[in-house]
Amino acid sequence: MSEENQIWKRIEYERDKAFLLFSIYRDLGPTRSLEKVRVKYGESKVEKLTSQQIEKYSSKYNWVERASAYDDFLDEKRMEENWKAIEEMNKRQAEDAITVQTKALEDLKDVTYSAEEYKASPEGRRTSAARTWEIGVRNERLARGAAT
Repeated sequence: MSEENQIWKRIEYERDKAFLLFSIYRDLGPTRSLEKVRVKYGESKVEKLTSQQIEKYSSKYNWVERASAYDDFLDEKRMEENWKAIEEMNKRQAEDAITVQTKALEDLKDVTYSAEEYKASPEGRRTSAARTWEIGVRNERLARGAAT
């Protein structure tokens, strides 16, 4: 997002007090209100503001539009971070699925161990390895967004 589109930042001619009040409003999030600004500002200052004074600042400095733009910006950032996390998860799960497939293929090729050692017949081990391989293939395809 370009610097000029970041209207939630301080406006060139905006006074310190006006920007402080806007910052309180902006940071209240989706449940923000002018009354909440008045109360929050009053908690930290000796000076009290009337609702009319807050409304005047809000109108003069376009608080609603600026705060909405800030909300959109934060939402976009969250979506980008979520998308990156999903891509990392998909990559990791695809790699895990390849590992499962590799181990299953090794088992398919190496079913000569005695039934006593594995407590399963060679045919049972082949069937189990084949199912494991199918699971690995399906999971890799899902992780990569391919049809299963």
